[in-house]
Amino acid sequence: MALADRTAVNTGRARFLARLPVNLFGAVMGLCGLGLAWRKAAQVLGAPAAIGEAILLLAGVVFVVLGCVYAMKAMRHPPAIAAEFVHPLAGNFFAAIAISLLLLAAALAPHAPGPARVLWIVGAIGEYAAAIAAVRGWIARATPREAANPAWFVPVVGCIVAPIGGVALDLHGASWILFGTGITAWMFLLPMVVQRLVFEAVVPAPATPTFCILVAPPAVGFIALDALTAGAAGVGGHLLYGGAVFFMALVLSLAGRIAAAPFTPAWWATSFPTAAFTVATLRYGELFPSIAAGWGGAAMLATASILIGYLFARSAVALLRDRFF
Repeated sequence: MALADRTAVNTGRARFLARLPVNLFGAVMGLCGLGLAWRKAAQVLGAPAAIGEAILLLAGVVFVVLGCVYAMKAMRHPPAIAAEFVHPLAGNFFAAIAISLLLLAAALAPHAPGPARVLWIVGAIGEYAAAIAAVRGWIARATPREAANPAWFVPVVGCIVAPIGGVALDLHGASWILFGTGITAWMFLLPMVVQRLVFEAVVPAPATPTFCILVAPPAVGFIALDALTAGAAGVGGHLLYGGAVFFMALVLSLAGRIAAAPFTPAWWATSFPTAAFTVATLRYGELFPSIAAGWGGAAMLATASILIGYLFARSAVALLRDRFF
């Protein structure tokens, strides 16, 4: 290869690394969520168990690949990492790395509890640190009200993901603490985010897929509380699932506006909330059987599978063509 060609290739790789966005870890969250949805569908609907396990394995592979590539970015382009960290939207997705570890721990728990506990502990520490860093940053920078957006839920409310794997790994105490952190954060952040969406400037088109994040806290909250109480979530469970249904209906009413957004890594923000709502619907139908619940769970499983399959395929093509970011 000629020197000029090698230089061009190296320059292209350097640009690729510098632009690699941290919110691509949302793909790991989405794939994990879909895999856990299929695992639940195997219990509730009799779906093939191998499908969920295969998707969870794919999620693990994607995490390792992204982790290695992003580590290279951190070593070679520290200013790009620093710029992402303070970005009002992208900065929130650093927590997606820790949340991915918590979800991978839940995926691994039935097969290898020991390694799963290690993943869970690392993820829990990382997620709690991300929550403190996020709130501290908002306070220290005197963040303007118009900067509030649904992505704020990721670093703080993401703590409620912990019980999904923590209960299965017999880490009940820590799971309750993280659940309490996430639910408390959701209660004080939700009014701020809704006020911004209703009364402040219109959200830019590329960021509209993040509206779907509104679904995740109550949906995951229901799943987590159900796990922590061994199926006896009671009134709290009904309230959380009802909230998830409301926000999903709201997101569906905004589907046209979301679909008009250009395809960017922000689209992965639609994946985990959809998968989490699928798991919540399947579990709610399991607790309170009805024809509507059964069909609803199956419909959501199909929707989540099509959506995440589409995102994965389109992302792969865009990355190969270097047109994703």
